[in-house]
Amino acid sequence: MRSGAAFGVLLFAACQCGRVDEGLRYRCDSADDCDTATEQCSGGFCVPRSAAGGGGGAATAGGATAGGGSTAGGGATAGGATAGGATAGGATAGGATAGGATAGGATAGGATAGGATAGGATAGGATAGGATAGGATAGGASCSGSCLPAAPPMWVGPVIAYLRDGGVTLPACSGPWGSQLYHFDGLDAGSDARGAPAQCSCSCIPPAPLTSDCSGTVGATWHSGVACAGNIVGSDDIGTCTGKPSSAVSVHFLIQSNPASGSCTAQTFTFRPQPSWALGGRVCQGSLSGASCPSTQVCAPTVPAGARACIVYPGPQTACPFPYDATSSAIQFHAAANDARQCTACGCGTPSVLCGGQFELHSTSTCTGLAGFTGDVITTPCIGVSTASAVRYTPQANSVSCPISGGAPFGEVVETGSAAISLCCL
Repeated sequence: MRSGAAFGVLLFAACQCGRVDEGLRYRCDSADDCDTATEQCSGGFCVPRSAAGGGGGAATAGGATAGGGSTAGGGATAGGATAGGATAGGATAGGATAGGATAGGATAGGATAGGATAGGATAGGATAGGATAGGATAGGASCSGSCLPAAPPMWVGPVIAYLRDGGVTLPACSGPWGSQLYHFDGLDAGSDARGAPAQCSCSCIPPAPLTSDCSGTVGATWHSGVACAGNIVGSDDIGTCTGKPSSAVSVHFLIQSNPASGSCTAQTFTFRPQPSWALGGRVCQGSLSGASCPSTQVCAPTVPAGARACIVYPGPQTACPFPYDATSSAIQFHAAANDARQCTACGCGTPSVLCGGQFELHSTSTCTGLAGFTGDVITTPCIGVSTASAVRYTPQANSVSCPISGGAPFGEVVETGSAAISLCCL
């Protein structure tokens, strides 16, 4: 226990030296001079047992150092000093740093924790927030093209497709979309084959040799005016020699058709206009990746102007999966078409003969002198007779005709077999 004399000496000494602001401090020569339950003699003073660390210097509270940078217990520092060889607030604690220092050889807040980084540093050699995690990327490299919906199972894509009216030249696959997957030129292959109806014509070959019952006369009307105008002043069946009425100025020959023997042979002619396709297409493939796109999308090259982002199915399909359903149904492309346009067979009826013949104008009523004109009654059906007295007619079967039937178009251009591919687009 502390003696009264010791107390008096300490009080006197304290009074002589000046008391520090922290309170009374008691000198001691041995542990018996201190409260042995809570204190021990250290450095000539009684100090609390928890504060003694084997060295002198500044005082310590709770094993830490308050202000001033002094050391207690082997030189531990607080506020820039060292406690047990460690630092807090820019110092080292157990060889580690907190707040820009190292803790266990690791950093937090821009330092390294277990050799790893958080917030732009490295964690296990990986990066979070734009760096690399385990050599991979989490929220990593941005997509330099377009993030497009991934193709569902059994479909190929995304791809791009150039679509044009049938027969129009399509752009080539080029650049990052340089791999051609399919080409349907719209001439020999494409979507929705079509063609104008067949053009049909018929002809009839007349019988040979031709026989007819063209009679020895031709009907005629006599007219009072030139060019077979004016009044009809008479009519006749003109034969080997027929005199004209005295008032006749012109005569009009009446051509007739009579039945002929035999039969005509029918011929059918079919012309098919060039078929076409409503749509031609070229499908191009590019390189795909998952860079910085949502999990349901892939990173594809930028879709060029004039092209559409699509998916393709190798075969016939009708429905399009979402979101590649901008069209109500899949566009089906075929590799070939069958031109089934035809004409019904032509037929020929009973042949008939156009009975023509030659005429001669004579200056006498007995047809003994020419009045200066001859011709064919078919090519010259009307002739003036003002200077003639009579007309002679020599019959001739000029042409044969047969009534024609049939020759109607039917059928159309249709795709051959199943669709080669089905295309669905955004």
